[in-house]
Amino acid sequence: FPPPAPSYTQQPSAVKPTELSFAGRASGPELTQPSLTSEATRLRSDLLRGYDRLAAPITTVGVQIRFFKVEGVRAAEGSMRLKIWLRLTWSDERLRWNAAEYSNLSYAVFGEHEVWVPDIQPYNTMVGISNTLDAVAMTVSPDGSVFWSRPGMLDVMCKFSGLVAL
Repeated sequence: FPPPAPSYTQQPSAVKPTELSFAGRASGPELTQPSLTSEATRLRSDLLRGYDRLAAPITTVGVQIRFFKVEGVRAAEGSMRLKIWLRLTWSDERLRWNAAEYSNLSYAVFGEHEVWVPDIQPYNTMVGISNTLDAVAMTVSPDGSVFWSRPGMLDVMCKFSGLVAL
């Protein structure tokens, strides 16, 4: 017989907010949530001071599309709907920082309207990806490398030549 299901009526052990540790996000001495938050806020403020998001950095953009699922194929219309993750990577030297000056924070998080983002649009999409991919934050490492992974749908036009109607 399988073991009995856990009881969800039990209350979890009490944890005081001052006891929370975020050592996994930063190395060195353990940081409490308020000090980690203030360090991340200070870092973001320092990096964005004078930052012009319309000025593109000199960089190479890596593009990866991870196909998760084919949602639908409309052969007669010449279209297909795909569930994907669009992953972009690039480097922006304006977003570099010395981690030791910010309690060894190993990454910072930015929204797409705060920093420069590549203007990537697949050629055969029926609807722009700004309308079909989720708006999620990107992570930036101390060396200025940026990783942006956006889930969503991709509606593409495609030829189905060679298919035979059954």
